[in-house]
Amino acid sequence: MTTEPFENKTRGAQNSDIEKLKNVLKYQELKTREHLLGRIQDEPDPARARAMAESYALITGTFGGRT
Repeated sequence: MTTEPFENKTRGAQNSDIEKLKNVLKYQELKTREHLLGRIQDEPDPARARAMAESYALITGTFGGRT
C-alpha cells in the first residue's frame, strides 16, 4: 500500500491554507497602508505630516509614490 494519495491531499490542503494566509496578509498590509496614509493626510501640522510621510517612505521603501 502507498500513502501517496493521502500525502497529496494533505499537501493540497496546506497549499490552499497558505494561499488564504497570503491573501489575508496582503489585505491587512493594504488596510494598514490606507490607515497610515489617511493619518498623514489628516494631520493638521504640515511639519508633522512631512515627518510622518518621510518615516512611512523609509519603512515601506516608497518615495514619491514609486517603489
